[in-house]
Amino acid sequence: RGIFATEPISKGAILIRVPSALAVSGEKLAPKWKENRVASPWLRTLASLYLAQDDPDWEPYILSFPPEYETLWQWTDEDIRFLDGTTLGEIVRTDRTENAWQNRYQQSVQPFLKHLRIPELPGKSGSKDALERFQKASMCITTRGFHMQPSDTEEESAKAKAKRRLDELGLDRKPAAKPTKSQTEPSSNAYLGPFLLPVIDLLNHCASEKKVTTLQRDKETGA
Repeated sequence: RGIFATEPISKGAILIRVPSALAVSGEKLAPKWKENRVASPWLRTLASLYLAQDDPDWEPYILSFPPEYETLWQWTDEDIRFLDGTTLGEIVRTDRTENAWQNRYQQSVQPFLKHLRIPELPGKSGSKDALERFQKASMCITTRGFHMQPSDTEEESAKAKAKRRLDELGLDRKPAAKPTKSQTEPSSNAYLGPFLLPVIDLLNHCASEKKVTTLQRDKETGA
């Protein structure tokens, strides 16, 4: 599964253009959803993915997703031993012992879905099936999500990148005492991802090849 070139491709050539309306992302969802809560781009993308999964028009794309994902969450405790002494290994062990999946779902995801009136699943709220759906959707975004290439004026500093990672892990957060305009009314250029992109996501999913594609917004069409 993938896309193969039949002739040389020049550097900077546009390979695929997808209308922004066909992107699954949190760009169109307001980040501020309660007086004291701001949903991260990752959490908003998760909600958008739920909406797409419940929309028959998106079914062909949703069915293209792999049935299973290979992430650290599939590793056994024995496998995790190979990460002993690393920060990543410590995070994974802590998450497992403290039921991080369930806590994040109950504290951040479940309330946000309820706020948007997005059904978790038919049946009892917080059921095992609902948690499994959240886990699979999370792994889908983690393994297939793209981020926009920042422009010169949007280039992220190391500190900003670290903050974005923490926001994604935290799912949502409390804003500053006096939120800035950028927190409540972000510009169109402020949202850099994640995006789930039909067809484009075929480009960067071959582990044996070097990834050389970048994602940019078309200045004229917004695609």
